[in-house]
Amino acid sequence: MDPQKPINEHQYCKQCYSDDIIEDYKTGDWVCRSCGLVLDKVFEEGEESRKFLTDHGTKDRSRVGGPESKFEDDGGLKTAVMITSPTSDNKIAKQHKRFTTTSDKLVGDVLSEIDRIIHRMNLSQSILSHAKELFHNARRMKTIKKKGFQAIAAACVYYALRLDNYPRTFKEICAFSNANKREIQIVYKTMLKNLQKDPRYRPPPPSAEKLMARFCRNLNFNQEITKLCEFVAKQAQLKAIKGAKSPDSVAAGVILLVVRFANLPNDFKKSPDQISEATGVSDGTVRETFREIAPKRAELFPPDFKLIDNEKNLKDDK
Repeated sequence: MDPQKPINEHQYCKQCYSDDIIEDYKTGDWVCRSCGLVLDKVFEEGEESRKFLTDHGTKDRSRVGGPESKFEDDGGLKTAVMITSPTSDNKIAKQHKRFTTTSDKLVGDVLSEIDRIIHRMNLSQSILSHAKELFHNARRMKTIKKKGFQAIAAACVYYALRLDNYPRTFKEICAFSNANKREIQIVYKTMLKNLQKDPRYRPPPPSAEKLMARFCRNLNFNQEITKLCEFVAKQAQLKAIKGAKSPDSVAAGVILLVVRFANLPNDFKKSPDQISEATGVSDGTVRETFREIAPKRAELFPPDFKLIDNEKNLKDDK
């Protein structure tokens, strides 16, 4: 492209009265080509800042200021007045606080808490976006307005993880939140009841198989043992588990079953206490689940798999 661009024909040189005036992009000057007089500097008349494409799919959005948030009523562009010190005159801050509604405060607190939990758990931006979207929809349906913000944020993260097929247990979420397990469960069940009418927000059923990879990684199992545990967990839920039992309990019991009957190297022999620590399931629950599925062990392992069928392995669980 030619760096020199003719300007309006009505402009002229004040020295030689020539109208052969150009805009020189290299120097940023208006220049007369007849006599060489520099008439003026070029001033940008467009936007203050360059613009870029964004994830919203719209063009020509300014990069000035913070990002917009579709999950807040004001687009995340609210004004915050900081209180500098307890002794200073903070009339403006106090006045601003008076006009901040309870609803606005809840939204800000929940979104900040979601950010904090996602950051502490080292989760992806996709899960962060899904958690905030779940909160936005649940709030729009007025299903969680009377709940504590910490429980709401934790439930949204738990829900988003299940939707993205990266489930965590309630105990794992509690470790990164100040809400207790019961509070998170109540909020999650309320959200699920109202949101699952939309197929997009209908999570897959809980599965011990989905938890197994992470539990096995905590126990330093190799890929082969992990795959075996996943296979047995899937079969156990279909053939050996009666009644309601949480997926993490099933996964922990299956790991103990594999350790006892799969002839693993000594490095992979784990005690119920070690399995309990790695899975977050109580020692008693690990043993109880093991006793429930052990009688059907022949049906749970692959057909060509050779088991160590030793009665001592069944009794040695105290």
